[in-house]
Amino acid sequence: MTIAARALELHPSALERLAFSSLPLAQLVEACSRRRDVREFRARLVLQVLALSCPRNARPQKPWYVPGALARFGAGGLRRAWAGFHGERAPSERSIRAHLGVLEGAGVLVRSPGEWIPHRAGTWRERRPDTLHLLDGLAESSWWAKEGRRLLDLYPRARRDPGLWRRLFGAWRRRVGALQGSFDFDRPAPRALEVREPERRQELGRAVARRLRGARSSCELTLAIRSTGARLDPRASWALAGDPERTRRALALLAVALIRGDRVRNLAGWLWRAWRCARPEEGALALARCARVSSSPDSG
Repeated sequence: MTIAARALELHPSALERLAFSSLPLAQLVEACSRRRDVREFRARLVLQVLALSCPRNARPQKPWYVPGALARFGAGGLRRAWAGFHGERAPSERSIRAHLGVLEGAGVLVRSPGEWIPHRAGTWRERRPDTLHLLDGLAESSWWAKEGRRLLDLYPRARRDPGLWRRLFGAWRRRVGALQGSFDFDRPAPRALEVREPERRQELGRAVARRLRGARSSCELTLAIRSTGARLDPRASWALAGDPERTRRALALLAVALIRGDRVRNLAGWLWRAWRCARPEEGALALARCARVSSSPDSG
């Protein structure tokens, strides 16, 4: 492997890091971006929104808290946080706003108007910055492409009126059932957490070993992880994307445990602990065993 290729492997692109968190979002970003630099910029923008958003299933402690969204931030907030998040000079607010518009048109996110700021009678009425909602599930993007778009066309004032927006879209996530989980493929992932029979666990372990045989890049490892049914949170996904070789070793350890028949109740938690705690030599031995398993005639 050349030095340049090795550097790329150790430092995955923003699109690859996004794929670890949400393949549907990464696919939409790629589809709406022809140039590589534009694709990377938009992927970094989505990663920032994803990392700063309120947790989806938390209980709101503040009246402005919006579960699963980046509340009171808008393009200006993203620009102010850019240097601390990405370690480089921020682009202009106008540029960020333009890219957010493209991402909204592609079904990546939706912008809702910030609530009115209290004011005295006779003074100019100001709003707080927009709230950004990521559409990281097929049901969400489909609902906005059809029902959401229809309502916005009927009531265009909702983009500027937070009261009207709440009346029209206040419960849109509950309508599409998105609170039950995000980061879904078009087809549901296998219910690996419910596998209790040793034979099925061993079958899953051998399948992971086979996928590891050709998996090197971040995207390939993403597919290997998703094939197990494990659901990593965004921060853990980002960490795994930053060190693909370490991720390969952790996946190999998981495959060996499943082949051995261990009852792994929480695949994502088990994988994350192996990634953080396992010694490199343990992972190397597991990779060697996976290679033997995947090359044996009865492994298919």
